[in-house]
Amino acid sequence: MGRLRVDYKDGFWDEWFIQFLDDGEEAWIQEDDGSFMLFREMDNGSESPDFESIQVGQTVSLSTGLLLFVTSKARALVNGGEGELPFIVKRGDPADFIEGIAVGRGEVISIEVLPGETHAFIGYPFKLHELSLQP
Repeated sequence: MGRLRVDYKDGFWDEWFIQFLDDGEEAWIQEDDGSFMLFREMDNGSESPDFESIQVGQTVSLSTGLLLFVTSKARALVNGGEGELPFIVKRGDPADFIEGIAVGRGEVISIEVLPGETHAFIGYPFKLHELSLQP
């Protein structure tokens, strides 16, 4: 439905906002350096992790009860967007992120720290040839 581009010190990535026709569920496909992840928003509990204090290599307890082994953390900026997105896109807005692996579960967790709000997503890697778009 829409696309968002985010810049960070190591380059950029694109996020494609999608909506499944069968049940209306929304999700994001993240494309970064030729790899793809399907991210679905998860309940991030009542507390947001403290972005400043979290370090790569650290295990963090999330308010959902998950333990997250942090594999990356960076400051990022929205470069732009197009199409239908669930929020207003403002170029230059901060879009900081923390990513890691859920301890004992192996799932990829991405936490986006935006001005005034935080969103947590669970991700599933896939190959582009596995993607099927059918009417």
